[in-house]
Amino acid sequence: MAAIKKRRWWKKDIGYQFLDTRDFGQGLRQADIERLFARACDKWAPHCGLNFHKVGSNPDLRVNWGNLGRKNGNIVGGQVDGSPTPPILTFSDDAHWMATQFDKDFMDFLYCALHELGHAIGLDHSEDKDAIMYPIYEHPSGGLPFLQGLSYDDAVAARWLYTGDGSLSEHPENPLADMISALYNKTQTSVEYKMYLTGDPIMGLDLGHGSIEPGHVTYWKERSGAMNANRKYRVRVDGGGERALLDDVPPLVTLTIVRNKQNKLAIFYPALPRDQWP
Repeated sequence: MAAIKKRRWWKKDIGYQFLDTRDFGQGLRQADIERLFARACDKWAPHCGLNFHKVGSNPDLRVNWGNLGRKNGNIVGGQVDGSPTPPILTFSDDAHWMATQFDKDFMDFLYCALHELGHAIGLDHSEDKDAIMYPIYEHPSGGLPFLQGLSYDDAVAARWLYTGDGSLSEHPENPLADMISALYNKTQTSVEYKMYLTGDPIMGLDLGHGSIEPGHVTYWKERSGAMNANRKYRVRVDGGGERALLDDVPPLVTLTIVRNKQNKLAIFYPALPRDQWP
């Protein structure tokens, strides 16, 4: 899980102020910057319980641009200085920024804003390579990853710091943490799957996702540091233009993806006889 700094906000309403403006050609204009920064705030807000809003004066967080230099030969995209009051989040004006299109030679502003806001709310770097708070932006092509959203690790850390949400507390001693669940695709087409927590609508992120070829099995395992034996899951499957959902799925089961009697996509427990398939 992301390390947690001692600094955090103890108030709920957080005003941020742009100290100056920037246009980076067609790739990223000031309107894009403000839109994407607000979107980054919206991603963190449900997990830390903070209400972010833009202000013209007396901010709780200042947003600025500056020359941040390089680290290990790479341009530093942003940094947060928590020592002044109010703290200041600085983005690099030397980077090649892009608002809506991935290119290995450009830096994704939303990704960087999310990472730096994580620092601003009190999180340090994570050892999880899937996390926004992982210290290195990695991509096989050598560029930055295209943003998909906060990871489970990011959400757990923010909740741990701000809300003490017991449903996401770590349980490293739980022996079930090292056990797995399986999805078996018995249809004739490839399907996409996603797994979520049931009854936790503000998570807004998937715990596991991928594709399964016909006749293949995929194994899914929740992060061992946060496994909860009493938790229930929602499994979503997409394939052939159809979608199937199954709620309140316990851990440590094998689910089978089939076409039912009406040739509709369905998910069921394999113990159910075929003549009782939905």
